[in-house]
Amino acid sequence: MELERRQPGQGYKGKALRASEKGHARGLLDLLSQGRIELTRGIDPGLRKREAEVNARLSQIQNFLVEERSDVRKERAPYIETLKARLQEAAREQRDVEAEIQAKYPLYYQLRYPSPLEPGDVQRLLPSPDSALLEYSLGERGSYLFVVTAEGLTSYPLSLSMEAISTEVGRMALGFKSAGLPPFAYRQAAHKLYQTLVAPAWKALAGKHHLLIVPDGALSYLPFEALLTQPGQGDPSGLRYLLYDFSVSYIPSASVLSSLSLQRPPIEAAGAAALRFVAFAPDYGPAREQAQGASFRGGSGDGPRELPELAGAREEVQEIARRYPPNMAKVYLGAEASKENVEKNPLISDRIHFAGHGLTNDEHPEDSALVMSDGLLRVSDIFNLELKADLVVLSACHTAGKQVAGEGLVGLTRAFLYAGSPSVVVTLWQVVDSSTSDLMQGFYADLDQTRDKAEALRQAKIRTIQRKGRLALPYYWAPFILVGSPR
Repeated sequence: MELERRQPGQGYKGKALRASEKGHARGLLDLLSQGRIELTRGIDPGLRKREAEVNARLSQIQNFLVEERSDVRKERAPYIETLKARLQEAAREQRDVEAEIQAKYPLYYQLRYPSPLEPGDVQRLLPSPDSALLEYSLGERGSYLFVVTAEGLTSYPLSLSMEAISTEVGRMALGFKSAGLPPFAYRQAAHKLYQTLVAPAWKALAGKHHLLIVPDGALSYLPFEALLTQPGQGDPSGLRYLLYDFSVSYIPSASVLSSLSLQRPPIEAAGAAALRFVAFAPDYGPAREQAQGASFRGGSGDGPRELPELAGAREEVQEIARRYPPNMAKVYLGAEASKENVEKNPLISDRIHFAGHGLTNDEHPEDSALVMSDGLLRVSDIFNLELKADLVVLSACHTAGKQVAGEGLVGLTRAFLYAGSPSVVVTLWQVVDSSTSDLMQGFYADLDQTRDKAEALRQAKIRTIQRKGRLALPYYWAPFILVGSPR
């Protein structure tokens, strides 16, 4: 970005955005390349085997070349030339395999071989003219915001360092973790972060209604809707949240927009076989955990634990299911809400809803999971599901997944996006059961009136705030975020 400042108009902003995109994709690519997630769905097994074999052969030849070049003996020169020829042949075969994958299995290709989009491509993939993409790149030498709108690409240096941004996000988190009044530190941090992260681009955002956020680093844990556009005091229902100005959705990288554009609505893809609503609400063990009289969803995934029953989960899915004709809704309760039923039955529905516990694994995000009645439905399982949906809702705790450097929201969210849903609603922290059910029912009521998922979630949150009292606190409504396509 220093080059852009010195030589404006030479295309350096676009190059910086592409570099940022590569960084955002790195985390998931590491999980795939290390074999921690094995993709068996979305590609012909024979072609996938060829891909693995040619990649292994190419890597082996490259290693041989490194060893031989370190040998200074002249008699090794002919063998080195032979290795170079083999390397060229393997590279050609690799290009042929990748070209075949790209032509036949574009979703798999874009996940396995992400290519940063040009700014013009991002513009064409924006969901509407009143949308703006905000991509953040945090670094020790400087942090930047890139804004892509129908009008073009702009960039802004952020006034706070990466460390300072992380500190302010932590101060906001203190307010999120308390069901009491937001402390002064939260209000101060929420306004300071707004001034740092959004206000510099306010001119470019004029006339826009929806923000697509590509977070980075600590921002992966920040619900931007809860930022304060004005300093606030007093009743939390009177605070001026960013929520009032924009609907918001999140994506792991701008390049994901290309993958989302390939997803087909389930009704279109499956015709009469598709349902409108499928839900899972498992039963758990006999343990009960009470906190101020409320049941909580989820946990940190640090190890085995007894999980409390969630009476509100059954009520939640049954109440939502009543919105649809009986032959268009399927609800799995108790023992039927099993990993086996998720994996053995093709999930084809407009909306798929999981109401229960979610666990995250901080060391191995690929092991983050939804807790079903018969075991864990892990990220590695979800990537390989047969699923066609317009929306997946994970009404559980911590389901956004562990932050991996550069990728942001990796985990259950990214897995469902690949498995076949262009949009996923997840939660960022522990959720109180009763308020979850109320907000979710309001969200689905709005979805029946509009196909704009981001706006439906925004309206459900605003109604929760307007009820005043304790439910106006960000603690109750801010953890729910929409990842993927807003519509």
